[in-house]
Amino acid sequence: CPSVQLFVDRALAVEPNFLMTPETAAAVAALCRNLEGVPLALELAAAWAGLLTPLQMARRLNPRFDLLVTRQTVGSARHASLRVTLNWSFNLLSVETQWFLSQVAVFRGGWTLEAAEAVMAAPDALRYLSQLRDRSLINSRECNGAIRFSILETVREYALEHLKNPDRSDVLRRHQNYYTQLAAELEPRLIGTDQAVCLDILEEERENTRLALRTSREALPASDAGLRLASAMWRFWYLRGDAREGIRWIADSLASNSESGVTPKALKALGHLYYGTGDYDHSAECYDKLRSLAAAQADTPGLAAAVGCLGNVAHRQGDLDRSRDLLTESLALFETLQNFRQVALLQGNLASLAIDAGDYASARSANEQSLAAFRSLDDAQNIIVALNNGSELALKMDDTARARLLLEESLALGLSTGNRRGLAHSLDTVMKIARHSGNNPVAARMLGAAESIRKELGMRMCDAVQRDWDEARSAIHAALGDEDFSEYRSQGAALGDSEAAQVARDYLARPGPG
Repeated sequence: CPSVQLFVDRALAVEPNFLMTPETAAAVAALCRNLEGVPLALELAAAWAGLLTPLQMARRLNPRFDLLVTRQTVGSARHASLRVTLNWSFNLLSVETQWFLSQVAVFRGGWTLEAAEAVMAAPDALRYLSQLRDRSLINSRECNGAIRFSILETVREYALEHLKNPDRSDVLRRHQNYYTQLAAELEPRLIGTDQAVCLDILEEERENTRLALRTSREALPASDAGLRLASAMWRFWYLRGDAREGIRWIADSLASNSESGVTPKALKALGHLYYGTGDYDHSAECYDKLRSLAAAQADTPGLAAAVGCLGNVAHRQGDLDRSRDLLTESLALFETLQNFRQVALLQGNLASLAIDAGDYASARSANEQSLAAFRSLDDAQNIIVALNNGSELALKMDDTARARLLLEESLALGLSTGNRRGLAHSLDTVMKIARHSGNNPVAARMLGAAESIRKELGMRMCDAVQRDWDEARSAIHAALGDEDFSEYRSQGAALGDSEAAQVARDYLARPGPG
């Protein structure tokens, strides 16, 4: 019987000396009948095998089970069997452990030991976590080099019922503070060699950060923690999450908080996210406000950044002359400040501008300087940008071999760092190479894969890039015909990031023009 086997397997995991005797078998059978074979209920009961015999378990469960289900339908009886097991298991815990379980129920998507110690204000959290895991009330797994704990939604909802205000508000406030501090600590590491690790951590904590942001908006509206958290998270949303989600959180936080100490940073983050979605009007509005604030406060670094950002917007809006003037002004300011990372960024931006202006010699020189600088800074995000710009430039200069070489590196780096925005750019360029070489099936797959990533990230192309992309799509479509184009495009859209990158790298590794 599957339910009996499940109970025995879980009981043996807890108590290796557990034996099935005729008496034990009868009690186990009674348990399985009373618990309607519900797997979670069976696991919760079996978790006590080291302390209670099956007969003791059956005796403790039977009266309450009968009381709860005599007037119930079959479906609700199964639900009642789970609830009575949760009641029974919860009541067997010490008062302190019950209190701890009700608090960890606030977490969403799991938590670490450090998070539990901070949010529960419990230095002995490890002892409670061990007890709860032994009782099958929580689970654990290794993640990002540490043990991560989780709780089944059914158990979480049950435990949360025992956490009442004002205690719930206190726990949520500590939860918000912890994740605001975590995001602030990770933010500067999102541009260096730790980028992939930090993005992975924020990916795991996505639901907890959302809860912390909701707490700020709904329960603690007077706090600026939500604005600080959202501003620190922008690069995650830009590179791997959904930029539109970041826009909503930051815009909401700005609307309810106008403290000057955090507004410039929030404006810059919001502008970057608008820029990432192709909403250049709102992006320019944020950067204009940022420039005004910086000028009023004699903040030269802030002014230089705002001017450079406005130059990028002008480029995307097709005003190349204004873009060149603004980018050059920003570059001069950052050179005076000896901010070498920003100088490298501006060189890369000027290289991209020169490509669109048809000045390939200037573009290549500026891009090579930018790439070399970012390599020295271990700035993985912008190494990808420079590699992709270089491959685009090489393709325009009919140097397909160099374009392939740069793309192979950018694909590998985009995948290893989890930079999905950079990966989409790389796949688009592979699509162009495949199209020009006549390999339209690969081109259509790359088109579908890049398109899928952009949709998930909320990315939108500027008008000039969109026109080029539409032209490429139409040419591939015409070459393949309706049916094949739709099939290959769908195949690409169904690929995961690693699969799409591997298809692209396999294609680039092929000898010859095809």
